[in-house]
Amino acid sequence: MTVLRRIRRNRERAAGLVGVALCVACSGTTEYMLIGTARAEGSEGALQVEEVEGKERMLTVTLEHLPPASRLSEGATAYVVWLSPSSQKPRSSQKPKASKNAPIRAGVLEYNERTLVGRLMVTTPVQGPLDIAVTAETNGQVPGPSDVVVVAQKVEGEED
Repeated sequence: MTVLRRIRRNRERAAGLVGVALCVACSGTTEYMLIGTARAEGSEGALQVEEVEGKERMLTVTLEHLPPASRLSEGATAYVVWLSPSSQKPRSSQKPKASKNAPIRAGVLEYNERTLVGRLMVTTPVQGPLDIAVTAETNGQVPGPSDVVVVAQKVEGEED
């Protein structure tokens, strides 16, 4: 490969990286600080919410100092992230729908017991304000959240 081709290729790569960096800078990423509940005292982390194509949001949850789930609840083996559309005041003529705010299982934290770090990156079409919770569960496929909440956070968002 000639020197000119290498220079051209490096310029193209650099231009691509600059484009990606600019896109991230203008994408509207919002970061929330996560603090463990009394059940997971000392746990902390961050939640990043980024608007992506197709009116979706990419959520990145990172928790540190997170004890093994089995220490928090007998039989627990996983941490599950749940999304719930935030409760909205119904119009006076409307009755609230019970299932509208039912928690949605977003995914299971990838947990490293050696470093006590859990991570999840997931894309969701759910718009508007959200309540996010991380719970200790007996497995990652449970149909609903347990009461062993280790983190809870409200996420701002525009109403549809």
